[in-house]
Amino acid sequence: MAVIESQGDEEILSISPEAIEEWKSTFLQYKDVLKPNKKTANEILEYVRAKYPLTDITDEMTLDGEHKLSEIVTLQITETEFYDKKVPNGATLQPQVFVVNQIGNGKILYETKYENSSFKFFPIESYETPENHRIIIGLEFESSYCMVEGSNYLSDELFAFQGLDSDDLTNYFLVWRYIHCLKNFNLLDLTLNKYK
Repeated sequence: MAVIESQGDEEILSISPEAIEEWKSTFLQYKDVLKPNKKTANEILEYVRAKYPLTDITDEMTLDGEHKLSEIVTLQITETEFYDKKVPNGATLQPQVFVVNQIGNGKILYETKYENSSFKFFPIESYETPENHRIIIGLEFESSYCMVEGSNYLSDELFAFQGLDSDDLTNYFLVWRYIHCLKNFNLLDLTLNKYK
């Protein structure tokens, strides 16, 4: 479990030793079995479009009116060293942002109750009413960065679909999360059999 602790004006996320031990144990179990298999942002978009109705909202402004949603995706990458180093030298970031529409499979996604999220260790704000609840997908096409807001289910589904690159495979949390998501979607055996 994780808790947010206040230290002066700063809030710091504190992860329990039990959680970290679980992540490391899973990492040790699977690190020599997994191989890089990360899909591109184009492949993710193709997968999502085939399954859920989307509307492009790349140029939409944030609620505070200070940024385009695409700028938020860019900032997630450029302000996080782990993601920033995945951008090819000299590349111009190409973010796109989509909202999942509340029709067809999209409506089912909004109604899905998902208890075994890979975010179970983190305090996540819940969405209070259907009126302010939107499921948003942010993609960046140079780094293959993918983010989901508003649905832990979709976030885990896309994490399982996308896979991991060689850098990701050295990160015990990302390996744990990938295995957790594969298990949740009954894809672990199928994925591991590809490596045999």
